[in-house]
Amino acid sequence: MATAKKKSAPSFDDLTALLGKSVDDPAVVEMIAALAAKADKDYIIAKDHGVEYSLDRPSGAKKKVLRALFLHGPRLKPPRPPYEGLPKPFAFSDRAAMRKAKPPDEAWTMDDGDVPPTHENSERDTWHMNGYDISADYRGDGRISHYYI
Repeated sequence: MATAKKKSAPSFDDLTALLGKSVDDPAVVEMIAALAAKADKDYIIAKDHGVEYSLDRPSGAKKKVLRALFLHGPRLKPPRPPYEGLPKPFAFSDRAAMRKAKPPDEAWTMDDGDVPPTHENSERDTWHMNGYDISADYRGDGRISHYYI
């Protein structure tokens, strides 16, 4: 009797490679099927994998493209790595651990907007790495809620 091959989690590189592609690009269509994602006019959501893309129509374009990637982790049940290969030092830890591993390039709060990257209670930190802006949004307890790329 043959055993089912375990499907591996999508990689960070695979997920980011889809940014800028149209919703009907074969690679995007394949990802939607592989992750059992739901697509509507503004988002593609693979809730079981903690992956969400926002869609946008660039100026003058006829088709929407995958504009931004949200990576969620802590809310998955059961807790598990939803995707592989987050660039180091990114992890679903907390503000203090992330800042110790790599100080952010930018920081932001709801009350003050842009604040110095050393602001101790930022609600979002951003790092410019590998051609991407990678932002961590924090919950009230300082834990990382999600990443936005």
